[in-house]
Amino acid sequence: MPELAEMIRRRDFNGLRELLCSFPAPDLAEIFVDLNPGDEAVLLRLLPRELAAEVFEYLPLEDQEKTLQALGSEHVAQILNDISPDDRTALLQELPAAATQKLLNLLSPEERKIATELLGYPKNSIGRRMTPRYVAIQQNWTVGEVFAELRKQEHKRDAMNQLYVVDSKGRLVDFVRLRDLAVVSPVTSVLEVLENQKIFLRATDDQETAVASFKKYDVTMLPVVDSNEVLVGVITVDDVLDVAEKEATEDIQKLGGVEALDAPYLKTGIFEMVKKRAPWLAVLFLGEMFTSVAMQNYGDEIERVVVLAFFVPLILSSGGNSGSQATSLIIRAMAVRDVVLADWFRVFRRELASGFLLGIILACVGMARVFLWQFLHFAGPHGYGPHYPLLALTIGISLVCVVLWGSLAGAMLPMFLRFIRLDPAVCSAPFVATLVDVTGIVIFFNVAIFALSGTLLAAPPKGIEPLEYKDTPTVFQRLINLDPDWQVETIQLNSSNNTVRIAIVESDDFVKDVKSTESKGPFEIYDHAPVKVWSYPDLLGYHTEIECRVPMVRSKNGPTLPEPSPEKLPWTDKGTLIQ
Repeated sequence: MPELAEMIRRRDFNGLRELLCSFPAPDLAEIFVDLNPGDEAVLLRLLPRELAAEVFEYLPLEDQEKTLQALGSEHVAQILNDISPDDRTALLQELPAAATQKLLNLLSPEERKIATELLGYPKNSIGRRMTPRYVAIQQNWTVGEVFAELRKQEHKRDAMNQLYVVDSKGRLVDFVRLRDLAVVSPVTSVLEVLENQKIFLRATDDQETAVASFKKYDVTMLPVVDSNEVLVGVITVDDVLDVAEKEATEDIQKLGGVEALDAPYLKTGIFEMVKKRAPWLAVLFLGEMFTSVAMQNYGDEIERVVVLAFFVPLILSSGGNSGSQATSLIIRAMAVRDVVLADWFRVFRRELASGFLLGIILACVGMARVFLWQFLHFAGPHGYGPHYPLLALTIGISLVCVVLWGSLAGAMLPMFLRFIRLDPAVCSAPFVATLVDVTGIVIFFNVAIFALSGTLLAAPPKGIEPLEYKDTPTVFQRLINLDPDWQVETIQLNSSNNTVRIAIVESDDFVKDVKSTESKGPFEIYDHAPVKVWSYPDLLGYHTEIECRVPMVRSKNGPTLPEPSPEKLPWTDKGTLIQ
């Protein structure tokens, strides 16, 4: 707030104190975040002691550290002694050991003992999130004795909604609610108003256990016990919400292929950000190298049917997307315990069915795309050739197989990681997509080989050799005097009968020279006539055959031309139509 900075500059401390005390602690914490640490320290000194401690608890850990550095030792000791033990532990465990010991020395003996005990629990355990500020009552007390004890512990009034009943050795027996005690006779025994629900958490359990328990029992506070079931503290719902948010953030970051950040995004340095992102990017890059290796193994097929390469991104992205969807769904379902390891076969069956249906849907879209591009001539003047139905079938079958495989891999991989006791979130969506890319290449080209082996990928007859030197088509185009409307597509030499077969197609500028007395342009190619072959016995020193599918032309603004255009082909004078 600009007015706060101005009041600090004018040293209007009375006005600042009056203004700040009108805000609740969470709102003050949001205001403090936008200030520099020096100004934060000034404002904390102005606040009443209890309010200052409460505001400090709401500050992010990074701001807490900077504010402590800006405060004097006296104010640091005051704040550390006043904030709740669980929030103090969260701060101390993030500091270097030397800084932690220095701050521990500023605490009162009682608070230092509490802080040391909490820091003695394993990191990320429930013990480091709990607070020892709870109210315990003996099981042999009466209600009157309970209220007498509550009056002695009035400083713990925030923890009095639930009172924990223990035996003579401090072991947890049950709990009672204050509202139930308020409506019974003072001479009533505590044992008569027990909830009969012995619910507790263990101090050494992982924090995520607390999240699941709070969700299951729908409570705001749970007791924490040690290995002997002796009550050692309580954990409240506000701390559990912090854990849930942190765990969800880490899972989302890992799912995106990023190592979990230690600080908010805008407060993470550039070099630290690169350090967190680079390892996974390097791993994914190496994975994609296998994709290029897989494509190299099918280089001959791509060279013979170039159009297959146009559909590789479509096939791979569909498989990767389906795998990423399945991974995200399963990881989240496992996180909220909707799915456990014992459900693996149910998950497998569901993904088998859903993956197949999703593949069918995408296959229909992919096949429709091939037919649509062919009929609308979006695939160029030659389209996908006469075997485009088989090409569409290849695309459809490949999509079904790749999407099905992606769904199964994306669902099973997180469960496998959980089985070997690894974090399923490590199975990030980019990793699954990379895995499916590599296997998708193999699936796609093997389907193509199977479906097109009799046509586009058919092996040439024995003795036929394609002439594939770089300038060969251009040379032959000049030798047979083709005009610019035509171009040589392929040339094959049949060594068994010394025959050269030349395939001729129209050029991209073909329709520019079309003229008609019955229709006005512009014109377009909408189809091709059946293949015709002309024979030239002595052309080029070999028996030569020229084949061509004559284009069929129509006006974009009028009817189809009555005859294929042009009516006279430049190579027909000296040749004989033989097929």
